[in-house]
Amino acid sequence: MFGWLLPAAFIMYDPMQLFHEAWGRPATFHSNMRQQAAGIIRHYPFDSVILGTSMLENQSADAAGRALGGRFVNISISGSLHAERSPVLAFALRERPLSTVIYSIDEIEPRDENPDVALGTFDYLYNRIQADDLRAYFNDRFYPCLIRWSASPECVGDAVSLDRPNAWIRFPEHAARFGGLQNWFTARNDPQIQGAFRLIIESAAKAGHQPDPDEAELANARQRIIEYSNQYILDHARRNPATTFHFVFPPYSRAKFAILHQSEPIRARQHEATLRHFAEAATQLENVQVYAFEDQDFLDDIANYKDLSHYSPDINDLIVERIRQGKNNLDAQNVERYIDTARTQALRFDLVGFGARLEEYLANQ
Repeated sequence: MFGWLLPAAFIMYDPMQLFHEAWGRPATFHSNMRQQAAGIIRHYPFDSVILGTSMLENQSADAAGRALGGRFVNISISGSLHAERSPVLAFALRERPLSTVIYSIDEIEPRDENPDVALGTFDYLYNRIQADDLRAYFNDRFYPCLIRWSASPECVGDAVSLDRPNAWIRFPEHAARFGGLQNWFTARNDPQIQGAFRLIIESAAKAGHQPDPDEAELANARQRIIEYSNQYILDHARRNPATTFHFVFPPYSRAKFAILHQSEPIRARQHEATLRHFAEAATQLENVQVYAFEDQDFLDDIANYKDLSHYSPDINDLIVERIRQGKNNLDAQNVERYIDTARTQALRFDLVGFGARLEEYLANQ
């Protein structure tokens, strides 16, 4: 009998709402969306999802619903690999008939395990056995919470809406870095800015001095990317023909794409192979649309970015509007023209000059 007391108590307390909606307290949500998404999917009303990384965390689900129809929820997972998002997406598709999925195609590294977050710490939440979800609570983090039946944010999460529960733009240290390079300089002690400066300077030193990729190595890498993309992303679309999938290549800054094309030719070619594969899928699968933005001028304006990758919420709104309009989409007919334009603009960017400017600034600090 006593062996059931602890599980029963946790099921009643249920700080992540894995078994039921919040009882006797307001609805709150943990920022660890790798785990929290399970409770949201089970217990909250929606028919469409936004599932990206930090590239889509600022996207308003309500705005997506107004533009595209349907009731969206944003369950984007910061820093997630596609192998991590795959069980979450499969679970959402299994739990309810989804109308639309907006999914970010962040750079594909064909890895099954995130070195920072073990898959085994959360993937059991998305299998067909709900009883083992209790594993999420049997740890030193939640035992003290249960004893106190605590409703503190450390135990039950924050009272945020499901419009964009993990939107990082609400934090001043992120928002302050938009607006131009001077704001990057002001935030020079921020780890993301330090990493960006270091990468730009190192890449500028290598620009134009890299050998052409080995074709055999490139072919092997291309095949791994195709297999990985199929297994963890496109197979969901193939198995769910009634659901519309909008696959979005995030519009990173031009500087980031310049780094790829000018100093990391293997990664640049892999990126182009990924674009081709998804463009072909958009041609073959009626429920797949693919969007990419490297041919757009707004990538050149550093004011739109808080670092090399992360763009302002205005860009999130632009992405959804382009989806609504059916613009910036790729298919087998236009992908080569798109790649040629993207490559030309990335190679035209003055990466060496940008690196020199940063070195001069840092030398005077």
